[in-house]
Amino acid sequence: MIRTIIVDDEYWVCQLICDLIDWNSYGFEIVGQAYNGEEALASISSQKPDLVFTDVRMPGLSGLELIEKCQPLSPDTKFVIISGHSEFEYAKSAMQNGALGYLLKPVDPEELTDLLSSIKSSFSSVQRKALEDEQLKRQLLDNRLKLKEQYFLSLLKEDICLIDQFPLALINDKCSSAFARGQFQVFQYTIDSSVALEYFDASLSAISGRFYKDLSALCYDLVSVKLHTSVVCMANFQEAAFSEVNRTARDIFYFFKQNLPHIPDCRVTLGIGCVSDQYISRSFVTAREAIHARIQVGTNRIIDLSEAPYDSVSMDAYFQPKDRQAILHYITGTTDKNAQAVIRHIFEKCFYRELPNPSVIMKLVHAVLKYIYTLPVSNNLDVSPSAPLETAWSTAEALSSREQILDYLTCLLEEFKALCAPPDTSATAAQTILAYLDKHYQKEISLNNLGKLVFLNEKYVSELFKKEFDVTITDYIAGKRLEEAQRLLLNSALSITEIAEQVGYRDPKYFAKLFKRRCHVSPAQYRKMYK
Repeated sequence: MIRTIIVDDEYWVCQLICDLIDWNSYGFEIVGQAYNGEEALASISSQKPDLVFTDVRMPGLSGLELIEKCQPLSPDTKFVIISGHSEFEYAKSAMQNGALGYLLKPVDPEELTDLLSSIKSSFSSVQRKALEDEQLKRQLLDNRLKLKEQYFLSLLKEDICLIDQFPLALINDKCSSAFARGQFQVFQYTIDSSVALEYFDASLSAISGRFYKDLSALCYDLVSVKLHTSVVCMANFQEAAFSEVNRTARDIFYFFKQNLPHIPDCRVTLGIGCVSDQYISRSFVTAREAIHARIQVGTNRIIDLSEAPYDSVSMDAYFQPKDRQAILHYITGTTDKNAQAVIRHIFEKCFYRELPNPSVIMKLVHAVLKYIYTLPVSNNLDVSPSAPLETAWSTAEALSSREQILDYLTCLLEEFKALCAPPDTSATAAQTILAYLDKHYQKEISLNNLGKLVFLNEKYVSELFKKEFDVTITDYIAGKRLEEAQRLLLNSALSITEIAEQVGYRDPKYFAKLFKRRCHVSPAQYRKMYK
């Protein structure tokens, strides 16, 4: 609706114009009437209407003077002049001052509706142009933001230390940013939960949006990048703003710690990096180390390395030559130890003692991963793991407890051993799985349990079975169940619901659907046709 005020020094004229047509049906809403120029000026100043119909000659403040005085008070308000024949020169002057049109007294309903149609079209055009301009402005801002985020994301994935090689002017030129000489600090928010990663995306976006919203007024510029289960946020600000920036970043943490109810078993951790005015990468590194430290000190808290970042720690004391030998011997099958024992022995040196740096555990994880992935090349083993090293490291960074680390590296070690094992060993594992399925097909069977049965990674179990028997585990189980269902339909008096439950289906409708898809008739029809 176009909000409209009617102004005339004669009450009955105002009322007549209001009642002359159905204004709402034309898209106009009468929001007020005024009976002199001063009263109209006050009403326009407070209500900021879209349109004003005003008489030219009024006591005190004329229509022309009203238009002039309203310009600074309500610059977007438009005017239509109402005048008598003898006042046409006034109307002409008003048109020159920006009035949209004029009406002669007495006002003719047809002339009024024609004018309203013209004005509405004009308003729509202006509003459409304003909307297009706003959308273009927003798109340009979004594009600049995406460019900045992509630039920093590429550095994080490649080597964040590269950022220290570029002057700020070059960085600003590359990603249309406005970073300035001052302080840089990184805040990394990480979500830990047992649910799948796709549930995190909306929450990570919410944290990122809140960071931009709450800190933009305090900073020269800032950037927020989603990385795996984290949001890595960098703020660039004056030294005087340090306390306010840190308080705000912490407030964001406390807000989301309390407000992520849609993610089960959710824990949020904030890692605060050191403040830097020269080596920006140092703040990124220390924020990441703070997040890594949650393995040692716990999640759902703030871990602040801003004032006293830890010195780098050599892995020689934690990942020794004998540890490397134990991994090699396990993968090549020249030891009696199982994978879990090998991994636990390596990590007990940092799991159960006081550490000089709480991020040592993740540094050791990275060292172990790198070594495992170099083994096939260095020992001429024809091995293609299911995921590259970068993906394995990303998976490890999302782990939040010691037991998760042990389980993950144990499974990875088992996968590499299975990949390196002779063909007959794999065949034996496939036969073991087949025998287990033949015996337990009516029960709930998970890949995880099958993996534990043959000491292999669950993903590799599925691939191994398909390769050996040219059928997936799921399809094989379904086939066994339906074969037994056919036998029971012909050789027992059990109901179809009882047969469905006996072969492993709790839902008889789902059982009937699968049965018909395989046998092309329903269970009842099959019993009737063949019994």
